[in-house]
Order: sequence, then C-alpha cells, then structure tokens
Amino acid sequence: METIKMNNKPLICALDIGSTKVSILVAEATSDGFKVIGTAKVLNQGLRQGSIVDIGKTTDAIRRAKREAELSSGRELSEAYVSFGGLYVRSFDSDGMVAVADKEVSQLDVDNVLKTAQAVVLPEDREIIHVLPKEFILDGQSQIDNPVGMQGVRLETNVHLITGVRTAFPNMMKCVESAGLKVKEFVLEQYASSICVLNQEEKELGVCLVDIGGGTSNWIIYLKNKVVATGAVPVGGINFTQDISIGLRTAPKDAERIKIEHGHCLPAAAELEEQIDVPDVGGRGLRTVQKRNLCEIVSPRAQETLKLILDDIENSGFKDQLGAGLVLTGGASQLTGLVDYATYNFETPIRMGAPHITTNINEAIDSAELSCGVGLLEHAYSKYTFKDVQRRVNKSSSSSSSVEDSFKNFGRHFKEFIGL
Repeated sequence: METIKMNNKPLICALDIGSTKVSILVAEATSDGFKVIGTAKVLNQGLRQGSIVDIGKTTDAIRRAKREAELSSGRELSEAYVSFGGLYVRSFDSDGMVAVADKEVSQLDVDNVLKTAQAVVLPEDREIIHVLPKEFILDGQSQIDNPVGMQGVRLETNVHLITGVRTAFPNMMKCVESAGLKVKEFVLEQYASSICVLNQEEKELGVCLVDIGGGTSNWIIYLKNKVVATGAVPVGGINFTQDISIGLRTAPKDAERIKIEHGHCLPAAAELEEQIDVPDVGGRGLRTVQKRNLCEIVSPRAQETLKLILDDIENSGFKDQLGAGLVLTGGASQLTGLVDYATYNFETPIRMGAPHITTNINEAIDSAELSCGVGLLEHAYSKYTFKDVQRRVNKSSSSSSSVEDSFKNFGRHFKEFIGL
C-alpha cells in the first residue's frame, strides 16, 4: 500500500462538495504562490440541489476523495476550505454606520461598522455566512474601497450579506469532520469560481458568472468590481442526463456517458446520417439511433435551463447592467454547443470560463469543472503572507504545540467563519 510522505511545506486543501461529485485539490503554498500536487474526484449521491439528503453517502464520498487526494499528493490532509451553495442560499444588501473613534479611521472602526451592517433581523432558520463590502462612505464621500488611515468623523458602509439555512452548515460540517477533515472556512461556490474565472475588467463593467453544476446553477453578479447579487436555480447537468435517459430509454449511467461523448445543443450541427450506439436497460443489447435525435432531446433542455437562469438574473434588477454579459463555468457548462446556443438565442455576450493553472508535474488544470476548486485555492492563498508561510513551516517542524495556541486558532477560525 502506498504511504503518505512527510513534508514541511504548508498545504491548502480545497473541498468542493457537489450534487453529483466530490472533488479535492491539494496545493503546496510558498512565498511565490501555490502549486497543485494532488487531485481527486469521486461520485456523490448524498446531495440534492446543494442540500444534504444522505449524511452517510456524503461522508463516504468525502472520505474516499480524501484518501484518493492523499495518495495523489503524498501528503496527509487535516483541514479544508469547503464550498457551499444551492437553493438554501439567500443574499441581500445592508447598511451600517459608526462614529470614528479618533478622527482617523482605523481597522477597528472598519470592523465595527461591518458589525453594525450585520445587525439585521433574520428568520430564525438563517445565519450570515459572508459579509462582502460594496463601499465605504466617510463624511458623505462615497465609493471608498478602504478607508483605513483617512480623516473623518462618521463612517458608513454598504455590504452584501450572504446567508444560509442554519442547519445546513452543521450537517455539512458533520460530514466533513466524520471523513477526517476540519472545516477551515466555508466559501460560497459561485464566489469561489468567480475568483479564478473572471477578470477585473469584467467585474468593473458588470458581469454575471453562472456555475452550472450537477443539481443547481449558481450565479453571482459583479458591478464596479463589487458583488451586488447572488442566486441559484434548481437545474443542472443531471436534468440533461435524465432527459436523455428517458428519451433514449437507457440507464442513467449510460445517458451520462452519451451526453458527454455525443451531446450537442444544436441539432443542425449533427450530420443527418451520423449514428450512435445506445445500450438498452438491463443489458439487453445495443440499439442504433441517429445523433440528431439525441440533439433534439438536449436542445429544449438547454433552452429551458438558460431561460430559468436569465429570468432569475432579471429578477435581481441587474440584468441590464451586465456590460460584459455572462460567463458560464462548472461541469455542465462544458456540454458541446451550449455557449453557441446561448449566444444565438439570447441577446447578451456569453463566453466559457475555466481556470488556467498547472500542477507540480506541469499538467494543465483548465477544466470548467474545477473552477470552484481552483477558486477555493486562490481564496485560501490570498490569506497567506510570506511570514504566514514561514511560520507554518516552522510550526509543522515542531513536535509540540500549546493548548493556548489551539484555542487562539479556534477563535480566529470561528471569526473567519462568521465573517468578522
């Protein structure tokens, strides 16, 4: 059996828990950046549209992915940045205001005004997960990104609050911890994907990233380089698979393979005589059908999926401000012809988005399916400084740590978790 090697370089582990799969990316952090050293992907049947429906299956999928990632990287994993998303996520804007303590804005003043912006009445079943500042206002001067060091007496802020169902996170944390990992931080799935897929020009002009996953399509809108809206609709890649399974009378696993290998959103793109083999249910044999028939099943589902997404975006009130249009990413966005179909049928600029990094053996990671995982790595690394990296190297080389330090770390991680 392959063993796990000891190594002092600090690790970043990204855990993306989806409705159809669990994937893990493992990276080593240095002062020059991070390098992916391990990957894993396993099927998951424990989630439905972003919500856990079977703790046992979800835990088992995470455990198998963890072991596969450890063997791939040669490192033992202990904690992870974990994605969350789905229909239970809700977001809205909120304002806050405080008096500046010493006429010069300090970080404490910023922390305090962000706390006041979170002092909103929420339903008992919801809690705040992310606090994303849109702007700070100092004595009436608006659109300030960072007011620390500026002179003033009244500091205000406008933030975008992202909330989730209170019970969802303990359930997710239970699955992760039961699989042998600690949750370093929960990060909104589409927010993570946007980090590695969108560029600054798009965020400034106005853009909506749509992460089309297995069970849901999660979207996030940037305007003037700030998050202004998020949402999700209950459609994804699994709906295409189900339609193919029913339409071609074949098992879901065969329908998934046929979708990936032969699916196309534009029936006209299929040659009239082109044919594909379709397995019958129960192993009764193969049938031959025209590829055009498959495309005629996929095309209506693509239209419905895109319409539901665009209608939800329109309800946000920002659809007409998307100067850079839409960027599609996520595993189901890779369906052949989807971007062309969307561009042809909907009057908005649309492009495909995917990460572009390399592993420690110079293999490219450029699949839209891994956008969330790569975004989690970049989000995690943005919290590092060179001193952090060196300190963690020194700490991992030490054979002991104090109980006091453990409690300090827990307090800091908990504050990060609740957005303080």
